[in-house]
Amino acid sequence: MRRQRDQLSREDILLGSLALAGVAGFVWLTATSRFFTATVRYGVRRREGPVEIRDYPDLVVAQTGGDAHEGHAFDRLFHYIKGESSTRQKIPMTAPVLIEKREAGSRMNFIMPDQVSPLPEPRSSRVEINVRPAARFAVLRYHTWPNRRNERKAIAILRKWLIERELPATADPIIAYYDPPWMPAPFRRNEIMIRLPVDGEDRSL
Repeated sequence: MRRQRDQLSREDILLGSLALAGVAGFVWLTATSRFFTATVRYGVRRREGPVEIRDYPDLVVAQTGGDAHEGHAFDRLFHYIKGESSTRQKIPMTAPVLIEKREAGSRMNFIMPDQVSPLPEPRSSRVEINVRPAARFAVLRYHTWPNRRNERKAIAILRKWLIERELPATADPIIAYYDPPWMPAPFRRNEIMIRLPVDGEDRSL
């Protein structure tokens, strides 16, 4: 009888540990999802299927160069918001992370929250604080894994959409990623953004 009680006790401890791990995992997953992360605000001027025309305000960003898919650019910016700065101040993560695709190379941007001002100086010389001026964008939302192949396909779809509507499609694209790596592909929110000049198109938008 005592052995049975000891066995039940060990099983109870195991089940309790698994339950605790499950709760901790759930808390971590929800806390790191976009649903619990501040997102940038914008105005929608037009919506057509997965494409929107949006107006964005001025955005203060921490920027760095480098290939986003290699992880080094993300690491530099993440270390900055975690306290690698002049004041060691921690800055809340926001969504999305913006990746500018240029012929000269990519740049990654973390959007800085409005409530943190002034921003501390980065300790890394490769991290800069800049302001992205208010602008209008054509934005395509898509759901899949973040990689170069899927980015190229989404960019081609958005450029085609713009050309068919006789809207300018010459600006360099920006990729916006909203989710951490663990988010399954069907539930991910990814976006391609192409800037539009505001003079001359207001009637068509």
